[in-house]
Amino acid sequence: MTLILTLGNSDQVIQVSDRRLSWDGKLIDDDSSKAGLLTCPNARLAFGFTGLARWRSFRTRDWLLDALFECGPPDYGAGEILGRLRTLASNTFMQHAVLRAAPRKDRRLSIMFSGYLDHHPPPLLGCAILTNYQNFQSGQDEAEAWDEFSWIFIDEQRPAASEPALIQRVGAWAL
Repeated sequence: MTLILTLGNSDQVIQVSDRRLSWDGKLIDDDSSKAGLLTCPNARLAFGFTGLARWRSFRTRDWLLDALFECGPPDYGAGEILGRLRTLASNTFMQHAVLRAAPRKDRRLSIMFSGYLDHHPPPLLGCAILTNYQNFQSGQDEAEAWDEFSWIFIDEQRPAASEPALIQRVGAWAL
């Protein structure tokens, strides 16, 4: 499983992830992109995913790019896109014939979006995580995928007493 790390302040956001795909400890692909950029009228967000990368003919990267494109209209706003993505992801992971055949433990997926929300000058630092297995209330990862995806949102609060800072991670960090 991939480790994704986001570091941010008011001047920059850096999101890093590895490019390696593995299965049961065996290398599948050493050069696979699990990251991208979502630019919309009110936000610029880097994104990366961890968990299910491939299952038979299903490719998460291809699905995610198509899903983001599909979730854009009619307003193309970041909050609206991410809301529609949550619904689409939940439906896809419960109804897609190929994914339904996958064991629930292999359907776990988290997608982290981090960057700036441009609806407020100066832009606000923000992060959103869409997940079907990471419980941010308990701090524990579930062994099997949930039926529904859920969100956690983190954004800069203003006015603030100090410089904003963001450090967030998802994926294979508890080794």
